[in-house]
Order: sequence, then C-alpha cells, then structure tokens
Amino acid sequence: MSSIRFTAKSIFLILLLFILQRAGAQKVTDTLSGYRYEERILHAPQPAADLPLIIGLHWSGSTPEAFAAYLDDLKVAARLIVVRAPYPHKSGFSFFSRKPHDYYQLARQEKIAHFLAEGEKLSRFVRAISAKYPLAKKPVIIGASQGGDLSYLMAIRYPQLIRAALPLLATIDHQLIGPAGKRPAQMYIYHGTADAIVPVEAVYGHVRLLKSAGYRVKLFTFRDLKHDISPEMKRAFISCLEKFL
Repeated sequence: MSSIRFTAKSIFLILLLFILQRAGAQKVTDTLSGYRYEERILHAPQPAADLPLIIGLHWSGSTPEAFAAYLDDLKVAARLIVVRAPYPHKSGFSFFSRKPHDYYQLARQEKIAHFLAEGEKLSRFVRAISAKYPLAKKPVIIGASQGGDLSYLMAIRYPQLIRAALPLLATIDHQLIGPAGKRPAQMYIYHGTADAIVPVEAVYGHVRLLKSAGYRVKLFTFRDLKHDISPEMKRAFISCLEKFL
C-alpha cells in the first residue's frame, strides 16, 4: 500500500508542477552583451523556443524583479526579458550614470550624448537577445521613466529592431526626433495628467512632433495620475501588449 500511495503522490506532484509551469512564470537570470537580465517564460512549458519576445526596462533606482511585477497580469504565452540597468543607484539601478557626474545635472548636449551612448549599448543588447531567440516577429519594448525614455529612443533611432515601443511616464529630447523612416515602429505612450516629474504638456509636445515627423503614435492619458503606474494604466498597457503577442 505504501508504494501505491507514493506513486499516486508522485503523479500528483508531477501534474501540479506541469500546471504551475504552464500557468506561471519560470525565471532565469543571465548576462548578455554587457547587461544582466531576468528572463521569464509566461504561460508556456519548457522548452519554449519560439515565444513572442517582450523587453522590459525598469525605472531609476529599481530592479528587473520590481518592473516584472507590473507585467504579471499578461494572459498569453510570451518570453519576458527584463534588463537590469548598468549603474548602481539607491537600492537598485539606473540606466544613466549618477556618480561621479549625475546625468540629470549635465548640460543639455552632454546629457544627449550620454543618452545616445546608453541607447547604442541597449540596441546591441536588443540585437543580441533577438539573435538568441530568432522569430519572424520582432520584439516589443516597454519601459517606465528612464526605461520609457530609452523605449522612445529605440523606436526613433532603431525601428528596425522592434515592432513597437510602449514608453510609460517618459520623455524624449526633441533634438532626437528626426523624420520617420519608411517603416517606423509603433509607439503607444502612457502618461498621468498630474505627473510633476514629466509634465503631460511636454508629452503632448512629443506626440505633436512625432506625428508631424511621420511616426505612428497613440497617447493614453490617466486623469490625476502622478509619476506612477496605476491599476488603470497597467490594464491598458497589458491589453496593448497582448494584441501584439
């Protein structure tokens, strides 16, 4: 009898593990092209070679784990790659240098130069992760605050690498917005109307300039929301992501 009970228990555990693998996220941490990143397989069993790819970029002072939590409501199979920013900052990391020279205190042209240099590094990572998991469809990139700034840049300067960019609570210097190419990446922008760090008026300006330059842009604003991600915003960008996957 004990052997029968053990066998039944083993079968139950195997089935439970299989269900959890299909329903939840399987997490791996790795390094590629100079970046540490967290990879999560959503709603698919291992191995999962041909899953659609989402690249996530966190905000300043945060971590991949914290940003991944905002994508946990995705209901479709996907490979989520959340990049860890390269510069230690507070209890997390920053995509831009904070010491000895603070990116946010640089003169405008110095700031643009640093921003472009970090964008070029990130573009190499996007190429590398896309080569690691080659698909007919290019990845979708989503980022918040600093990560959103870089999401703008990927769509403007590197549209050949991505299908779409979803900048959240983000900004872009207008000097960097040139004419769109023949196949611009789509941009879905999410922003709070009460954001004191990146005023929504600045984002309205971004959208006007981007549209006049030929980019495909949609703006979603959230009443009285500050520099933060609300449940309503989360539902909106999750729905957008699911349409691409």
